Amino acid sequence: MRSLCFLASSCLAVLPLFASQQTFCNPIVIENYPIGMYCRGLKNGDTPTREIETWKTPGKKVVQFRELADPSVIFENGAWYIYPSVDMCYKSTDMGATWTHIPLNLSGASGEEDKISYAPAIRKHRGKFLLIGGKARLFQGDSPEGPFVELGTLKLPSPPALWDADFFSDDDGRLYFYWGCTPTNGIWGIELDAKNPLKTIGEAKRLIPFEPETQPWEIAKGKRPRMGYLEGAWMVKNNGKYILTYAAAGTENKEYAMGQAISSSPMGPFVKPKNNPFFRKTKGFITGTSHGSIVKGPDDGWWVFYTINANSVHWFERRLGMDRIKFDKDGTIAVATASEVPQFLPTKGTGPVGWRRLVSRTQLGCEEATDMRFKTYWKAPSVPSSLRVDFDGVMIMRSFRIIWRDVGLDVERQVKPGPFLYRVEVLRTDGSWKTVCDESANKRDLLVDYREIEPVFCTACRLVILGAPAGITPGVVDFSPFGYH
Repeated sequence: MRSLCFLASSCLAVLPLFASQQTFCNPIVIENYPIGMYCRGLKNGDTPTREIETWKTPGKKVVQFRELADPSVIFENGAWYIYPSVDMCYKSTDMGATWTHIPLNLSGASGEEDKISYAPAIRKHRGKFLLIGGKARLFQGDSPEGPFVELGTLKLPSPPALWDADFFSDDDGRLYFYWGCTPTNGIWGIELDAKNPLKTIGEAKRLIPFEPETQPWEIAKGKRPRMGYLEGAWMVKNNGKYILTYAAAGTENKEYAMGQAISSSPMGPFVKPKNNPFFRKTKGFITGTSHGSIVKGPDDGWWVFYTINANSVHWFERRLGMDRIKFDKDGTIAVATASEVPQFLPTKGTGPVGWRRLVSRTQLGCEEATDMRFKTYWKAPSVPSSLRVDFDGVMIMRSFRIIWRDVGLDVERQVKPGPFLYRVEVLRTDGSWKTVCDESANKRDLLVDYREIEPVFCTACRLVILGAPAGITPGVVDFSPFGYH
C-alpha cells in the first residue's frame, strides 16, 4: 500500500535515543479501554435494549465493543488527566506518551452504580475539583484522582436537560456552567454560585444557536429534518477573550467537527467566526474528530483532545486523540486538523517528527490489517500467527502502531479483555530477522499500542502474535511501521 503521508525528515537528527519516548501517534495509547455503554449487561447476539438503529451489525444484534469518547482534560501538578465518557480517569506523567488508568468507581465500568453517564466535565475551582456528567450529579474532590464526594443534583431553570456539561472558573472567582446536546436547541449557559455550585444565579441563556443556513457544517449527515446535535461545550479563555467551543454534525459521522464562538464575556453575546469549523478531518484513517477539550500542556502550549470515529459495529465505538493547536492574530483558534503520523511530544519538539508510514506491500490475505480503515480488521487464524509488511526498498524504521480488536469479546460470558502478547521483528539487509520489540510477557491491556524502537535499516517487518486473553481471537485493525528513507 502506498504511504498516506510523505513528510520531510530534516528534523530527525535532533532525536536523542531512548532518553525517554519522544513521540506519540493517534489514537493515543490508553490502558484498559472499557466495554461500551450500549453493550453493558448484554451478551453477543442479544437484541439491543435501546436505540437499535445505532448498531451496524447484521440484524442489529449486539457485538461487544470497547469505547472512550468526549474527553475532558486538565493539567495539574505536572500530569495530564483525561476524564472521558464510559470510564474515568486516565493519567499521564510522561507528557502524553502513555496513559494509566486510575479508577474513580463512579462510571459503572467496574460493575458499580453509574453516577456519571456520558460526557463527564471536570474543572478546578477555588482549589477544589468539580465533576459532573449526564446524570447531573455534582461531585467535588480535593485531588484530580479523587476521592469525590457527591454534593447533590444540579437543577437547571431552563431547557434543554443537562447533558454534555462544562464548568468554567474565571479569573475573578466566578463560576459558569455550559451544557446542551439536542438536535436543534444549541448550547446554553448560566452562572453558578461560586461558593455553592448547586445554586444557579440569574437566567439561563442560549449562547450558541443551531444555524444551518450560515453554518452548513453543523448539519448532521442524513438527518431529516435538518439537525445539528450541537454538543460538547468547552470554554477557553485566552488574552481576555472567551472562546466557547462546541461539537456538531453527529458523533457517528466522519464530518463531526469542532467549532467556536467568541465573546468578551463568559455569558456572551457570542459570535461564530468565519474560520468555523476550526478542527475537522473527514478523510483518511483518523476522522470524526470532535467533542473534546482544549488545555495548556507541559510545554505551556495549547492542546486539543478529541473523539475519533471508529464506528465498526456501533455509532458510539470511538477512540481518543490529541494534537497541538494555536491562536490566530484575531484571537480565534486557528484552523487545524488531526494528525495520523508520529508527532513530537510536549517539550520534545514541535509538530511532525518526519517519519512516514512505511507499508508498501502486505502479506497476502492480511490486507485488512493495513487498509487504513477502522471498520475492517485481519483476524489471526491461530496463535501464534504472523503478519508481514514489506517496504519500498531499504528504510530506517523508528516506531510502530498496533490497533487491536478483541474478536469474541463477551464479558457477560466471562470473555474479558486483557493484554495481547507479541513481538515485532524486522528483516535486516543481510537477510536475517531481528526482534526490535518483545512483548511476549506483556501485562498491560492496550487496545492501541504505539512504540518507538532503535533506528534500524530494514526492508520489511512483521508482527508475531504470541497470545491473547482467554476466549479472544486477536484481530488487527492496523499495523503501521513508521520511519524514513
